[in-house]
Amino acid sequence: MTIKKVASWSDTKFITYSSFLFSLPVFVNKPDKDILVPSLLLFSTSIISANFWRNALYDWRRTLDIYFARLSFSYFFIHGLYCIPWPYNFITSINTFNIGYCYHKSGEEYERKNKRWVWYHVGFHASVAFNVYYILKYFPRKNCLLTGTPVKM
Repeated sequence: MTIKKVASWSDTKFITYSSFLFSLPVFVNKPDKDILVPSLLLFSTSIISANFWRNALYDWRRTLDIYFARLSFSYFFIHGLYCIPWPYNFITSINTFNIGYCYHKSGEEYERKNKRWVWYHVGFHASVAFNVYYILKYFPRKNCLLTGTPVKM
């Protein structure tokens, strides 16, 4: 029994590389013990995503990538709602719509067998990394409705 390919390497190589954008905000933000858990989550997400896209098959790696992406997105979405101060929360809220648009458009174009789906997916990865930068910048150590600490900008 052969496992069906999602897409060829020529289509997915840029998505594979863009998977590592998830880890970029960790390196750009100031190191702190408070961002250890989110950093591990981002590194794991990057590795799992790149591992899937390097040879995109309809197998267990795809399932793991989808579940881990949902877990990671939920974690950062919730922290983004409560930890990012004005005006950055406005910017990241607008970008969250862009994340949804790119994700939706990527799937739509993939179904139409249009090669542009790859660039929408790369845009999805880049947009997520943009929001994660601000989430880590204002993570609970500085400002968060979850911890009740005051805003420091």
